[in-house]
Amino acid sequence: MIVSYFEWVQDLQSFFWNETEVVDKLFRIMETAYTQAVTMSRKQKISMRMAALSLGIKRVLEAKRTRGLFP
Repeated sequence: MIVSYFEWVQDLQSFFWNETEVVDKLFRIMETAYTQAVTMSRKQKISMRMAALSLGIKRVLEAKRTRGLFP
């Protein structure tokens, strides 16, 4: 999903990253997401699955608050 997003961004901007750059960007995003999920899981004493889901919902909520509801 993340790499598909990278492809979409590159197509929109006519800007292209090489494979190494894509892998580096993907690794940073995945590492951050994992660290956040582990931290929440331990603090809240919930499963990793529930922590990841909660973080995802929180991100959607923040985006909706920032950008508003629009089609």
